[in-house]
Amino acid sequence: MTNFHVLTLFPEIIYGGLNHSILKRAIDKNIININCINIRDFSNDKNKRVDDYPYGGGYGMLMQAQPIYDAYKSIKKNCRVIYLSPQGKIFNQKTAYKLSMENDIILLCGHYEGIDQRIIDEIVTDEISVGDYILTGGEIPAMILIDSIARLIPNVLGKTESFCNESFENNLLEYPQYTRPEIFNGRTVPEILLSGNHNEIKKWRLKQSFINTVVKRPDLLKMEDDKMNAIFTRRSIRKYKNEPISDEQLEILLKAGMSAPSAMNSQNWEFVIVRDKNHLSKLSTLNPYHQMLKDSALAIVVCGNTSKILGDEYWIQNCSAATQNILIQANEMGLGAVWLGVAPYEEKMKKISDNLNLPDYVKPLGIISIGVPDEFKQPQNNFSLEKIHYEKF
Repeated sequence: MTNFHVLTLFPEIIYGGLNHSILKRAIDKNIININCINIRDFSNDKNKRVDDYPYGGGYGMLMQAQPIYDAYKSIKKNCRVIYLSPQGKIFNQKTAYKLSMENDIILLCGHYEGIDQRIIDEIVTDEISVGDYILTGGEIPAMILIDSIARLIPNVLGKTESFCNESFENNLLEYPQYTRPEIFNGRTVPEILLSGNHNEIKKWRLKQSFINTVVKRPDLLKMEDDKMNAIFTRRSIRKYKNEPISDEQLEILLKAGMSAPSAMNSQNWEFVIVRDKNHLSKLSTLNPYHQMLKDSALAIVVCGNTSKILGDEYWIQNCSAATQNILIQANEMGLGAVWLGVAPYEEKMKKISDNLNLPDYVKPLGIISIGVPDEFKQPQNNFSLEKIHYEKF
């Protein structure tokens, strides 16, 4: 059994809010237990007062340390103590999973202007926030945590599959779902869901989950606490939705490219932007591996200006660095991109140069095809110790 011990001034809010539906059944089956402790019962004040003015002045009242501490001591459990606070770490599904492994959890609900800092220093193990906004007390956040954690405990929902494909699993939002009738207000259920082909349905759902996440919550595609997320999750994306990329987005991509390092700080790159669909289609015919260009929102042709300092010697290295910056920034923005090689093949370079009317001193390195992704690829771990050599090969 998992026990949720709630330190609160209003036990009736907790009991009233959670004594229904799935959680009530879990309580009745002794899978979970909700134990509310009224902090006011532990006040030493004859009027059961639990708050006072803060030292140093200021607005509002502060919950006193003594009643909270004595309420906490009454539980007699050595377990995590979570203070529901707007200053805490934002609650998410990953945290819910971790907490669902605990046998006992103490949830401390503050009120007024908060609680005496010495309580936080003395007993609190975790500060958790349910969002960047202020509530009148910690009871609603406590109920959110209990509901989210409890449903991950075995046998609460009945089947593990009930939550395996929900929003926030694998950092993806849930795919669209449909039920009867097959046609509603002229809108039909996607044919794939009626096909009975479960493998194709699974692929469709994964694709739709990814699209939903890109459109609604691109921040979820970032690996939590990983500062190199954009590098480690970047994959070559060759399928795009028929959606535009704004001027603002393009400017960010180009700024990223121009922030790359270059020999002697020569910055001898030039960028040709192709947005016209007819032009993109023409570009796609110049190389059999460039077919995705006709479906992309735009292409960035990265070129080197060999008339500038060290142009002949380092233009490929410089433009390669700019290309990589653009690819990483596109991934950071939730866009799909793939790099299409041109240099050093003379025939390919001539075709692109002729198509773009490039002067002789401007050489095309490659083309970056960019669009709103219409496919999802899992990150790859390409790290290999066999490719690392020290001092000598």
